[in-house]
Amino acid sequence: MIAAVGLVSVAVVAQSPPAPLKLVRVDRAGTATVLGTLPLNAFAVRVSPDGQRIVYDTGDNAIWIAELNSLESPRRLAVGRFPLWSADGTRVLFIVANGEGVQQLFWQAADGSDTPQLLVAAARAPESWFPDGDRFTYITLKNAGDYDIWSFSVRDRATKALVAFEGTSSRFRPLRA
Repeated sequence: MIAAVGLVSVAVVAQSPPAPLKLVRVDRAGTATVLGTLPLNAFAVRVSPDGQRIVYDTGDNAIWIAELNSLESPRRLAVGRFPLWSADGTRVLFIVANGEGVQQLFWQAADGSDTPQLLVAAARAPESWFPDGDRFTYITLKNAGDYDIWSFSVRDRATKALVAFEGTSSRFRPLRA
């Protein structure tokens, strides 16, 4: 996984045999600096919009936030999977399965100052933000390998299907102007 942050990229590097994952900062010249390690079960690692923090989930169904300069001291944010930063970096979106096993989309303040708030009653994973910062995309799972792509407007609290075709399995990434 590689995420561009300003003039640098941050990559999660897996090694064989299984060992803790290394988080590496790579500048445009190709110089790599190891920032530290993440748990072997870290998944969906995402860099914050300001490039200072990461969020990830682990196999124990927990969402963690860590400062890039202090990876050894992550803070548990919530129960859930598939985290995504809000466009402004103040909140984290994530999925939680309810008692019937239906995956639901929540968000919570990144600093942990509030409780998770339900945004979408049935969603598979948040994907990306539109350039306006008001809408994000998420996928839903209809059948095995059949995903639809929807958007959610934070301002209107409304959902809208973007791609709902039989057999859809791709991700949507809006282009920035």
